[in-house]
Amino acid sequence: MLTLLLACAVPEADPPAPRAVALTWYRSEEAESWELALAGLDWALSQAGATPPLDGSALEVREQRADRVAFTLHLDRLDLPGEAEALLAEVGAELDAAEGSGNDDLGRFLLRSLHEPWRYYALTGACPTLEEWRAGRPPLPLEYAVTTSLLVPEERLIRLPAAQEGRDDVAFEAVEGAGSLLDGSFAPTSYETVDLMPNGQFRYAVYSLAGELLPTGESEETGMPGKCAWCHEASVHAGTANNASAPGYLTYTEWMQHREAAQAEVERLRASLDTTVPYATPAVHGDAERLVEGFLTPDTARVANEWESSEEAVLGVLGPGTVDVDEFGWTGRYTREEVDAAAPDPGALPTLQSARDLPDGAGLAPAPTPMCR
Repeated sequence: MLTLLLACAVPEADPPAPRAVALTWYRSEEAESWELALAGLDWALSQAGATPPLDGSALEVREQRADRVAFTLHLDRLDLPGEAEALLAEVGAELDAAEGSGNDDLGRFLLRSLHEPWRYYALTGACPTLEEWRAGRPPLPLEYAVTTSLLVPEERLIRLPAAQEGRDDVAFEAVEGAGSLLDGSFAPTSYETVDLMPNGQFRYAVYSLAGELLPTGESEETGMPGKCAWCHEASVHAGTANNASAPGYLTYTEWMQHREAAQAEVERLRASLDTTVPYATPAVHGDAERLVEGFLTPDTARVANEWESSEEAVLGVLGPGTVDVDEFGWTGRYTREEVDAAAPDPGALPTLQSARDLPDGAGLAPAPTPMCR
C-alpha cells in the first residue's frame, strides 16, 4: 500500500523562478550621481505601482563607476501585482532578446514600459472604461468649475467625492469640453481621471467621450499619462486662486478645503509605507524624468560611454549635437534616433520619441487589457 501511495503522489510544483532584469544606468550630465539616479528610479517604479522595500533588496549593483552602473532589478521584490510584475519581466525579456548594444539601458527600459501608454495602464491597473472607473470609486457629487485653467485655454469641470476621508476618496474626474460653464453651454468632449494607488502614487487615465480608454489626451496640453505625471505627481494640484469658478459650483475656497483634505490623505498613506521611494522630497520626480530625458537626448560624453569609445570618435561620427533641452539647461545634445542609427553595434529596440507627447503616427507597444484596480 505504501508503494502504491508513493507512486500516486503528485510531486510539488517548483516555485516560480525569481524575476529580474539586468540594466545599466549611464550618467546624463556631470551633476548627476548614482544616488540621484537611484532616487529617480525608485520614483519611476512607484509610478508603475511598485513599492521598493526600505532595505534596498530590490536592486543589486553588479559593477559601479562614476558615470555608469550595471545592476540587477529584482522585479519579484517590488510588491507589484502579479500581472504588473509579469509585464515588466516581458519587457526585460524583449530587450534581452533584441540584437545590438544598448538594450539594457535603464532609460530604454522605462520608455518601453512605464512610458508606453497601454503598458502604463496595464501596469497600474487603469480601468478599461470610464464606467468601470466610476463604479469602483465613491460617488462624485461635488463639482468645481475651472474657468481659468493653468493647463488649457478651454474651461473644464472637476468632479470629486463629498469628503476625503480615506485613500478611495482621493479621486478626481476632469471633464474636458467646449463652451462655457458660466452660461450653461459647456459640452463634454473627453475625460481624465486621477486617483491614488495603494503605494501612495497617483494613477492617471484618459477617456473618450464614449468612455473608452485613450493612450493620450485630445489636446496638445494633456498628452500621455507621463505628461499628466509631469504636473501632478508631487501633490494634488491646487490650480489658481484667480479661478472664479461659476455659480452653482464649489468656490475656490471650498475647492481648496477638499484639496487640502485629499493631500493630507496622500501624505498619510505615503508616510505609512516602508519603502525607498523618496515621498518626503517629491521634487525628486525630476530625477526620474532625467533618466528618460537624458536617454532621449544624450550628450557626447554619454554617447561615448554607451559606445565605450571617446568623445572625439563620437564627434567624428555624429558631429556636434544640435538639440537643446531647456528644462534641464542642456545644449548641444543628440536625438536617440540618430544615436541608435549610428551605433557601432546597431539593433537597439526603438522607443517613443517622448515620454509626454505622442507624435502623429507613432506606433505603440502592445499590452494586456488593464485589470481595473
